Amino acid sequence: MLYSTCTFAPCEDEQIISWLLRERPELSLISMEDYEGFSTGNPEWGDGNPQLKKCVRIFPHKMQGEGHFLALLQKEGTAGPSAGTSKTSRLAADVRKYMEEFFREIGLKTLDGQEFDWNRVEVRADKVYYLPSVSCNFRGLTFIRNGLYLGDLKKNRFEPAQPLALAFRKNEAEAVISLSVDDPRLERYLKGETLTIEPEEAAHSKGWHLLCVEGYPLGFGKLVNGTLKNKYPAGWRV
Repeated sequence: MLYSTCTFAPCEDEQIISWLLRERPELSLISMEDYEGFSTGNPEWGDGNPQLKKCVRIFPHKMQGEGHFLALLQKEGTAGPSAGTSKTSRLAADVRKYMEEFFREIGLKTLDGQEFDWNRVEVRADKVYYLPSVSCNFRGLTFIRNGLYLGDLKKNRFEPAQPLALAFRKNEAEAVISLSVDDPRLERYLKGETLTIEPEEAAHSKGWHLLCVEGYPLGFGKLVNGTLKNKYPAGWRV
């Protein structure tokens, strides 16, 4: 882990690293490649730990910038490959099982015009993503947006996310409730309210449905006894 600041204030630099090394004994500092203009960390500006000399200081009179600080930290120990692989496989099996149940429920045909590719599914914590169809292997890297956010793995079920709803093209799912653009229920849906759905308006009598406007997706809902439970995200509601 690289700790970096854009200041040469000791309270944000050596003193922070001193605290980390005290509180996290599994952490240690690693020496970095030296460059002209680099200065070593100052143990006296921390708690006196000689390891702090492995930090890098960049002073504004030696290199361009307003002052910077770098500390490369390493954590001792690694996860056993067998345990990690077992957990990943179990989780992947659960995800596929619950997602297949959901896809059967909505009658998935294609996604973004293509057959769904299970090799592109990745799980991070309880969130499921659909990775881009590129040849490079990005698994294990951290992204702000890791492909298409498909949904969440809940207890014994998969719950779809709003980005998945908007990724559907017209006629890519069977379980669709399509309302006209002037239907007053659309405004109620955008407000987060439940909707009354007539039997002939829904593809199935119950379960997940994709609510559409003239065939184009707006969001998900769950149909129970003629009532569509609203799954439109709270932060998107009007």
